[in-house]
Amino acid sequence: MAYANSLDTNRRLATLTVVAGLHALAGYALVTGLAAKFLPRIAPPPLVADNFRLPPPPPRPVPEPRDAAPLPKAVPTHDARQLLPLDDAPIAPSSEALIDTIGTGGAGGDIAEVHIPLPEPRPSPSLVRGARPRGNPGLWVTASDYPAADLRQEHTGVTRFRLDIGIDGRVSQCTVTGSSGHPGLDAAACARLAQRARFDPAIDSTGARLAGTYASSVRWEIPE
Repeated sequence: MAYANSLDTNRRLATLTVVAGLHALAGYALVTGLAAKFLPRIAPPPLVADNFRLPPPPPRPVPEPRDAAPLPKAVPTHDARQLLPLDDAPIAPSSEALIDTIGTGGAGGDIAEVHIPLPEPRPSPSLVRGARPRGNPGLWVTASDYPAADLRQEHTGVTRFRLDIGIDGRVSQCTVTGSSGHPGLDAAACARLAQRARFDPAIDSTGARLAGTYASSVRWEIPE
């Protein structure tokens, strides 16, 4: 029992010794750290700059003048068409064949006449039917169309006329070819004919309409 107490006492002494050593080290470290000297921070010296001028660039070499290309010479223009002289005498048309002389290419260089036929002219269309009256021409001018003045004076006569007919079948003009001797009767005849006369126009062999004419007469007689 005494031996066990002696071991505990030794352990406690060793532990206290270790703890005391640790405290001594900590205190030394603390005192040493507080006594440390801090050196002031030295600022770096300021930078000093200076402007340096760059040397000017060397002058650019001037290109040597080259010989200028020669300008093209002006080429005179001219009319390439060949103008044939005109004869004073007019050339009469001829239906005969043209005659041209050309070499036949024979050994002797013979010249032969070659006849070139001309195309035959196309025949012009022929008239198939003249202007044809529509209805009864005797009703174009009647006794009721007798001018009052000529009726009182008992004028009579025959008015011969020619009518120009258009392709629409209407009268385009009335011409007195033979007077009745009384201008009133002639004027009345043309006025009524231009107003009332209608025609089927003339046609040719191709069926095309043509302008035509129509001639007749009006006999003026006093009605009973």
